Amino acid sequence: MNIKDLKNVTNIGTFKLLVLSLITGGIYLLMWLYRNHTKLNEILGEKIVSDKFIIGLGVALYLCGIATDTENPVTLIISIIAVICYCVMYIMWAFKMRKALQHYAVTQYHFKLKMNAFYTFIFTIYYINYCINDFETAYNEHLSFTNKNNDHIQPQQPVQRAQETVTETVIEEVVETK
Repeated sequence: MNIKDLKNVTNIGTFKLLVLSLITGGIYLLMWLYRNHTKLNEILGEKIVSDKFIIGLGVALYLCGIATDTENPVTLIISIIAVICYCVMYIMWAFKMRKALQHYAVTQYHFKLKMNAFYTFIFTIYYINYCINDFETAYNEHLSFTNKNNDHIQPQQPVQRAQETVTETVIEEVVETK
């Protein structure tokens, strides 16, 4: 596995994702998720969501759009419920993806990927996309941090040699005193 695989799958900046989703009224987000979820599942090695979940998101998005007729209370109530379901489903996806990314970082690259739960809740898919794009940078920072922390640790052999010389000195002193 290459560390760039995740970023190559999504292949879009977070700001561009935000702008496209605003322009299309959320349709681009749904298309992005549908297009990338299978590839992400393969790379991460676990099934984050099923196709039915994404279809449910599409239905919720469609039902959100029927609120153009706000004078009818039934459509307004349906639309409000759909908006709540839509938001909750994206939050669920984001937390599942967060967990999968952190598990992937630990199992494949042996580092703990720090992801903010508050940002995951508030920014959902945008924050996940940001973390995917930043995955390689986070890994490189982890490597540089661990290398800096290990610079002050000396190899084991010189320490053992120092202990041997101390032991030899003590033995020589004991022999001299006899």
